[in-house]
Amino acid sequence: MQDALAASGVKDFHGTRAAIDVETLLDVDPEVLLLRGYEAMSASDFQDTVVGFLEDHETASRIAAVENEAVYRAGGLYQGPITNLVLTERLAGDLYGFDGDLFDRDRVAGIVNGEF
Repeated sequence: MQDALAASGVKDFHGTRAAIDVETLLDVDPEVLLLRGYEAMSASDFQDTVVGFLEDHETASRIAAVENEAVYRAGGLYQGPITNLVLTERLAGDLYGFDGDLFDRDRVAGIVNGEF
């Protein structure tokens, strides 16, 4: 997977209040859309509210990621290494159908507890 925005010429939007409108997303037309800020929302609530809104929106519904049902919850912009491990594993399952562990939870717990 590659960053569709990196090659698009869209101004860097990584900030706490930054947003991209659906017209810009349609111009970039990413195959996969990872939306940050929905970490606390369950997968079904995310599908029902956020994805449902995009599917019903006149412009957003034409974005390739929305058409292909490839819209996923992403982590926050500033996340720690453990959160990153968990969310990377979740995305591997969502995006690629991976069904397993990408990291050793016991080892991470041991590191957190100062055992390694």
